[in-house]
Amino acid sequence: MFIKKYIYNGNVFVTIVNEYSCPIDPFISNYINTHLSLKGTNTQIRYVNELIFILKFFKSQSLDLIERTSKNENLTPQEYQRFYEASFSNILLSSPSPDSNIINLAGKSFRNTLSANSRKKLLVSSETIRGRLRRLRDFIEYIHACFHTDEYDSKNNFHQYQKLINKIKNDESMFKGSYSYNPSDLYESVIPDEKFNELMRVIKPFSTDNPFKSSKLRNYLIVKLLIETGIRRGSVAKMKISDCLFHGAFNKISIYKDDDRDDPRINRPKHKTKNHVSSVNKRH
Repeated sequence: MFIKKYIYNGNVFVTIVNEYSCPIDPFISNYINTHLSLKGTNTQIRYVNELIFILKFFKSQSLDLIERTSKNENLTPQEYQRFYEASFSNILLSSPSPDSNIINLAGKSFRNTLSANSRKKLLVSSETIRGRLRRLRDFIEYIHACFHTDEYDSKNNFHQYQKLINKIKNDESMFKGSYSYNPSDLYESVIPDEKFNELMRVIKPFSTDNPFKSSKLRNYLIVKLLIETGIRRGSVAKMKISDCLFHGAFNKISIYKDDDRDDPRINRPKHKTKNHVSSVNKRH
């Protein structure tokens, strides 16, 4: 499974394709480009990667999540528990084969040692775990809405469905607000002074150490704008000459949030904050 982005009629679409660049399922493509369409490109890609993890996991379990959901056959507690445990890792484990108990390559204590030593490498952040759980719940709810808009065939099935959704929500809440971060001193530079000074020396267009073969002046201006204005990288990537206000103090730049449908780039930059005007120090 791969992520593919393409432009049609001025709009950027994202889908999941197979090795032949064909969408793997119409419901998945519709979910991404309708249910997730209002998200920014980077956020949408993150959600699609979460969905890919989900689809790969259930494929490794020989379980078609869309087919099961369409038939109103909910995940069993055991099936969901296996997914929950897999969400803590970056490695997907296949279902045990019928002959898995015949061949024993190592003793139990040896396997436990391997597991303990590799755990730190396998574990992912709490934000990643919560994202995978949330994406599973959201995708199941979406598929249910596609196939079961009327009353359910069985009250028991509806009860089991609600029980599964509530279980996932409860597991999501366990990771809410548990992100780990270390606040920095406001006056402490993230980049050491010597590294920053070296960057400013190298990035100059006429520096013999400038690594760029072309567009040296443009790249220099990009770095200077980021430093002097503090605007987001997406704002710089969207900037046009017409956004520079060549009147008044001649030091203003217009920052806008609207998407440019004429932008030919597939990876169109996005700006998260509201429209505003940024200033550049006149001494620069």
